[in-house]
Amino acid sequence: MENKSSDLKILFVGPYPPPFGGISSLIKSLVEGLKDKNIEDAYVLYFGTENRTKKVDGATVYERSVRKNIWQLFNPLNLLLLPSLLKVYSGHKLILRDYVEIFIKAILTNNLVKKHNINTTNFYQSDYSLHLLLCKEIWKSKVSIVLQVFGELFDIDQEYVEAKKGLFLEMLKTSDALISSSCHCADSFKLIGNEREI
Repeated sequence: MENKSSDLKILFVGPYPPPFGGISSLIKSLVEGLKDKNIEDAYVLYFGTENRTKKVDGATVYERSVRKNIWQLFNPLNLLLLPSLLKVYSGHKLILRDYVEIFIKAILTNNLVKKHNINTTNFYQSDYSLHLLLCKEIWKSKVSIVLQVFGELFDIDQEYVEAKKGLFLEMLKTSDALISSSCHCADSFKLIGNEREI
């Protein structure tokens, strides 16, 4: 899906505002860059401990608690997404808690996409964003998914990487665009067999 900058309505999914580390600082820089391009419709979804909304640095920031939104599991409309959840994640050695978290995060993300007519989303590669795959299944090609990769594969337990390898590769494969802050970070994903250009 191609978006002209004048039509861009973007949702960043990640920790915000700083000082939550490099990812939140990057999102802050991207939001500021969008303002410089006269793009005012920037939204951030941050999975934290509260359910609240505030304006920060010109972006509308939604903090949402997975735990406080557990009730979403019992909404009959959301239950229609269960077959997609199982289709996308079966065979990836997830536990029930993973399925619940992915399901709730996808619902909360999709609700904001619908509320603001978002046409582009930006996720970052980690467990934090495993729900990207269910979102892709829900949106098909109606909403673009940009995946930001970092060099975390150099820093985390290799047993963990091996366990999540299939999901990470699927996220890389199904995203509409892949971006990285450096060649070093992009190259780290060759370690798990990524052949797609980042």
